[in-house]
Amino acid sequence: MLSVRFEKIKLDNHVCFPGSQEIVFSQHLNVILGGGGSGKTTIFNALASIGPETGRVSDRELRTLETAVAVSTSGDRGLLSKYRDIIFLGDDGADRALSQELWKLKTGANISSSPYARHREAIVDEAIKVLSNSLLAHKPWKYEEHKDLNPRYMAVGEHSLFGYAYMFAVRTVLDLDLPLVLDVPYTVLDANLRAGLREFLREREWQHQQIIFLRGHEMGMYEGEVSYELLPSVNTPGGTVVTKCS
Repeated sequence: MLSVRFEKIKLDNHVCFPGSQEIVFSQHLNVILGGGGSGKTTIFNALASIGPETGRVSDRELRTLETAVAVSTSGDRGLLSKYRDIIFLGDDGADRALSQELWKLKTGANISSSPYARHREAIVDEAIKVLSNSLLAHKPWKYEEHKDLNPRYMAVGEHSLFGYAYMFAVRTVLDLDLPLVLDVPYTVLDANLRAGLREFLREREWQHQQIIFLRGHEMGMYEGEVSYELLPSVNTPGGTVVTKCS
C-alpha cells in the first residue's frame, strides 16, 4: 500500500500567524476550529502547496520580518502532489469538478483525460456503493434520483457528497493510504447530508488521516474532538494564535 501522512506544519510570521507557531498532527483525526478570517484556509493552502516557503513582510512598526512555512510528512511525500485531487477539498468548487470526473468515468466520455481510466468500472462501482450505503443513507431518495451519477441536476451539497464518493472510491480501488484535508466541508450541506458525511468520516478515522477545518457553529458535530483552535492574538491586532485543545 502506498502511504503518506502529515506530521507537522510550522508557521513563522506567515500571513495572520505572528511569531513561530506549529500544529502537530495526529495520525488519525485532526479538527481545527476557527472563525471567519482566522487562518483556516491559510493553513489549508499551506498544506496543499506542501512548501517550504520563505519570504519577508513588514509589521505595523515597519520592521522587516522573515516569514516561512515548513510542512513535515512521513511516507512517500510525492503522493501529495500526484493525488492532490483526492486529498484536498476546499471551498472552491473542487467538489463539482470531482462529481464531473465520476460522471466521466461512468459514461466513458473524454475518458482519455482521466488519470484513473484504467480502473473506471471498479471506481464507479465503489462510488455507487459508498453513496447508497453511507453518504446518502439519510436521504435514500436522493440516491435514486441521481444513481445515474449525472451531475447536471445536482444541488451544491449533492455535488460535495458525490465528490467524496469519488475520492474514497479511488483510494479503495488503488489501495492508497492518503490524508484527507477538508476546508469547512459541512457548510453547503443540509442536516441529512451533514449526518451522512459525519458518520461516513467517523467510520474511516482509523483508516485515513483526516485534517478537518471547521467554523465555530459546526463544533457540535465534533464535541470534545477539537485538536486546535485558532484564536485572536492579544498582542498582534488582526493576528491569530494557534491554541492546542486538551
